Amino acid sequence: MKLELIKKEDYHVYKDWWEAHGWEPLPQEFLPPLGLVIVNDKNEKICAGWLLQTNANIVIFEWIVSDPKSNKDERRKCIEYLYESACTVVKDMDYALIMQFIMPKKNSLEKIAKNDGWKRTDSGLSLWLKDVRI
Repeated sequence: MKLELIKKEDYHVYKDWWEAHGWEPLPQEFLPPLGLVIVNDKNEKICAGWLLQTNANIVIFEWIVSDPKSNKDERRKCIEYLYESACTVVKDMDYALIMQFIMPKKNSLEKIAKNDGWKRTDSGLSLWLKDVRI
């Protein structure tokens, strides 16, 4: 498996994944420019996530999604690699912290984050967004 940067023209792939998982896709214009995708040895995209740089010493790691048709074991390994890769990228950009919001029902992401050394700072979080232009 390998890490690649997300290309804007591939947005439809991740949109389809979000919809297949029953999630509301984030419009492309709201995604940060720095996205990471893990590709398997067959050159198939397996999972992706975006890094939102802030003007503080922290990066937000969000909008993680995976190909729901991929093999479960391979998907888990690729997500683990995505977490490791995100941390490396953030460290290489000289940021001190990486933060992520995980919905309580996403236990598989919680397990991966915990095994990778992440620490829970809150529970029962509900994330809400509003487009102020409307």
